[in-house]
Amino acid sequence: MPDSIEEIQKTFDKRIKALEADDEDGKRALTLEMREQIADFREQQASTRELEAHKAKMVAEKGLTEWADLITGVTLEEIDAQASKIAERVAKLTEVREQAGAEAAYGTTGVAGGQAPGAREPETVENLHDYERRFNEGTRGSAIRRGNDGKIGIQESEQYVAKVLGARGVDHLARNSAVPAMRVAAGRIDTRTLGEKQ
Repeated sequence: MPDSIEEIQKTFDKRIKALEADDEDGKRALTLEMREQIADFREQQASTRELEAHKAKMVAEKGLTEWADLITGVTLEEIDAQASKIAERVAKLTEVREQAGAEAAYGTTGVAGGQAPGAREPETVENLHDYERRFNEGTRGSAIRRGNDGKIGIQESEQYVAKVLGARGVDHLARNSAVPAMRVAAGRIDTRTLGEKQ
């Protein structure tokens, strides 16, 4: 199909000029055919504009701006069906993404409608609070000692950091801390016991 009305006219003008000068019937037939092609071209343009307008309306109604290129229907019905299907998929993906984020933050829900567990098991939280209390009661840095003299030990401190930060946080600390001793200490923590990196 030609790209413009001018292109149609140029094509037919060449064909009309190629006819004999006295072939009036041939000229009339070509002129009529040219007018029909121009009318068909205009009708096709109007149909394309109508489809594009409908597609834009569906994209706006369903909030599919990012996925507008996926709607490729050539009829109003196809555009409606594709927009509805894409909107359903986007809603499902959004729901799954939100659910995964909630599970990562709060844990999964219990079986048969139970309640979601806390972020950590109660004994872990109690252990962390106990460590924080003993650390705060001591003289902070001087409370951390090697050995088992009632003070907080280095190993216990490493376990605390690992539980609070998780494997990913410990790895980040080991690579990026501005304090060299902190990088070394974090590098000694065994993150394998913390599960996979988050």
